Amino acid sequence: MQLKWSHTVLNAIDNDKLIDFYTGAMGFTIVDRGPLGSGSPQEIVFMSQQEDEHHQLAIVNGREEGQAGASLNHMAFRVDSFEEVKELHATLAEKGIDTLPLSHGNTLSLYFGDPE
Repeated sequence: MQLKWSHTVLNAIDNDKLIDFYTGAMGFTIVDRGPLGSGSPQEIVFMSQQEDEHHQLAIVNGREEGQAGASLNHMAFRVDSFEEVKELHATLAEKGIDTLPLSHGNTLSLYFGDPE
């Protein structure tokens, strides 16, 4: 199984500051934005540099000042088949890593933390 990088989500103190940086300096385009969930005060902003990718980067506001090490929300990887998702799930379970299966409608996801 080969994992392919899909996207990264960052927790922001100031969404506008990060949006300005990633669009102005890094060449990303905003492709979508909205509340993180129903009734949530948090906003998520999706950005990409590739037309065939809905998002390569997303930014979610709500990180507090002084949480410099808490900017990474998650990284996402792709596999080629559902069988490989199940294989990864089994490997993580063998290593004692808790997982959270989740459907985003157009994808099936397996969320997990690393050992740290």
